[in-house]
Amino acid sequence: MHASSRASRGLVALAALSLVVTGCGREARLPTAAPAASTNTTIQTQLDAMNGRAETARAHPEPRHPIIEEARAALGAILTGEQTYFQKWATYIDADGADDLRVRLGVELAVTAPYWDFSVGGASRSGFVAEARGRARTKAHGIVVTMTYVRGQPIAWAITRTHGNAPGSRPAAGS
Repeated sequence: MHASSRASRGLVALAALSLVVTGCGREARLPTAAPAASTNTTIQTQLDAMNGRAETARAHPEPRHPIIEEARAALGAILTGEQTYFQKWATYIDADGADDLRVRLGVELAVTAPYWDFSVGGASRSGFVAEARGRARTKAHGIVVTMTYVRGQPIAWAITRTHGNAPGSRPAAGS
């Protein structure tokens, strides 16, 4: 009897544990490491919306040159540094150049520094403008990628060319 009552208690404990883990509602399911597929789509849409527009991970409306994506990624790192700074000081901060960004915001941009000059201007309690300007005699020459961040608003991106050459092309003779 003693062994069977211990087994009964074990089964009761196992049943209680399954209710805790899976829940008792209609939509109960075992927890997994990855969210459901529909949740993945929702998460990706939300993340892409933070980049100023909603797009799915599978279809981007316009292909971008890798050098432009590199600048956007670096500007995203600057955004993270600015948000961390804001948490401590309740304002954003201007910075000029990769060294200043490293000291003020803790953002290391050494990998992209050969191609881009970075700066943050117009910093206030409500936002800032970060810019990546392509360096002369590099494949980023003539390209300016700007990220405008205003708290509570989607990020605004602008990509402009200061000359007519495509990314990665050489300037025309005499230009």
